[in-house]
Amino acid sequence: MSNKDYNAWVQTAYQQYGENRCEYHNWDHVLRLRHAYEQLTGKNVVNGTAIDLAIIWHDVVYDFGPQKEFHSAWKMLDTYPSYVDLDEGDKTLEQAFTMIMSTTNHSYADWPEYCRTIIRCDLYDLTQSDKTILNFGNIMRESMRIYNIDERTFAENNIAFMTGLIDTCKSNIAILEAETVGWYEEIQYWYDVIDGCERTVRMSREILS
Repeated sequence: MSNKDYNAWVQTAYQQYGENRCEYHNWDHVLRLRHAYEQLTGKNVVNGTAIDLAIIWHDVVYDFGPQKEFHSAWKMLDTYPSYVDLDEGDKTLEQAFTMIMSTTNHSYADWPEYCRTIIRCDLYDLTQSDKTILNFGNIMRESMRIYNIDERTFAENNIAFMTGLIDTCKSNIAILEAETVGWYEEIQYWYDVIDGCERTVRMSREILS
């Protein structure tokens, strides 16, 4: 994959994020995931790797329709032949596709272990209290515009979503604890995500009060 082809391919994703005009699921979100990867792994994202492609493309389709992750993954597959030649047997796109799909529910139980990093990156902002508060407002405005709903409906939906995500976090913790291979920092990460979820639930309840 040449730098020229790669850069042109990424540019198509960048343009799509701009056309989406999302308040939260935009190119800044992509950059935040790259930062999260660096914070969680101590490494830089390598261009053209599966994690790189998953980060770039995972929310490129974001509208009122269902299965956004699936359509985003297929957008990646639909566009790559115009820019990239892959060797026979190359698993990069296959793994990137699976990583994108894993952000549908963020569950360790449902996806291969190599998806755990993208799952954590996608939720990393919930571990940062200042980001959680800022993102709450952006996600609320985005949801109200895309789904044509009011603040109360958003708050009710957010409580339901975050309650389910807390259950997923607890399931992921249980999986890590059962593996007993020294996952202390990763377990703590999930407790921090739970704290972030509970923070947004409190903000949603304030709207409903």
